[in-house]
Amino acid sequence: MKSKFFVLFVAGCLTCLYSASVQDEAERLNYLAIQFFNGENGVTKDIPRAIDMCSRAADLGHDLAQQNLPQMLNIYAAHLVNGENGIRKDIPKAISVYREAMARGHSGVSENLSKMLRVYSIWLFEGMEGFATDFVRAIEICREAADLGDADARHNLPIFLARHSFSLFYEENGVARDIPKAIDLSREALNLGNMRIKESFSEMLSTYSVWLFEGEQGFEKNTDKAIELCREATSLGNFDARQNLAVMLEQSGKLDSLGSENPITGEVGFKGNWTQVFHTRIGDILHTPTMTQWGFMTTGEGLSLNSKTVNGFELAGPLVLKTDSTVEEFIEALKKAGVM
Repeated sequence: MKSKFFVLFVAGCLTCLYSASVQDEAERLNYLAIQFFNGENGVTKDIPRAIDMCSRAADLGHDLAQQNLPQMLNIYAAHLVNGENGIRKDIPKAISVYREAMARGHSGVSENLSKMLRVYSIWLFEGMEGFATDFVRAIEICREAADLGDADARHNLPIFLARHSFSLFYEENGVARDIPKAIDLSREALNLGNMRIKESFSEMLSTYSVWLFEGEQGFEKNTDKAIELCREATSLGNFDARQNLAVMLEQSGKLDSLGSENPITGEVGFKGNWTQVFHTRIGDILHTPTMTQWGFMTTGEGLSLNSKTVNGFELAGPLVLKTDSTVEEFIEALKKAGVM
């Protein structure tokens, strides 16, 4: 029993000695960190070394070091941004230091970090200030700045996404073609509010859907994906996609399986899932599940003519044709106008 208590006593003493030793080391490191940071008491100013010592003291549990470290990091980052106090300008390093300051609990550094990220993202995207162009990295950094609440970064991000998507789709600016990635980036840009990309994005979707449907341009034939993308392009108002969608549905044999489902929106209760050409007194009129076409006039919802005469033919009444109608309803509308 005596030997057991003796062992515990010795272990406790060793623990106390170790704890005291750690505290002494933390105190020493914190003291030196302050001297090196301020260049005091004959010590040459060395901020990176000061931060290293302060970080070690903080990791050992020194309260004052834990408070000082985020402030030191913030000041060091500012010197790196401006290239001052004998510290060489280094933007990537400054961003890394700002991040560490945030991680160490400096809540006030968020604005500085987001601003620096936004500026750096522009330099990378445009290849400015001696930095090589790097679209991917620029978008990644701009996204981080936007997530931190930088309003200008939120404005820039959809622009960056759109421009990079064009490079990927059309193999521009030394960027290798990646159509699926280009589609994803354009879609994100549109969702983030870049409405200027709407038309070009719909053209990308329409073109890519045809390549997938036909198995062209090195892409494996994928009918389901082609129809999905063509639907999306149609919903964005792309005229070619509207025409192509009807052809894809018919040629793939999927038109009959739609039943009353709208081929564009997917809503049920649709009556126009059929295709037919009508030879009328005013010319051929085409009905497809996605449009009604007469001559050069093509509309998604239908055709409405209120003129008394059309191509020299006098109508018996207004010609009102709806894409969302049965064959019988469509023929009845033609008869009411007297063109059939």
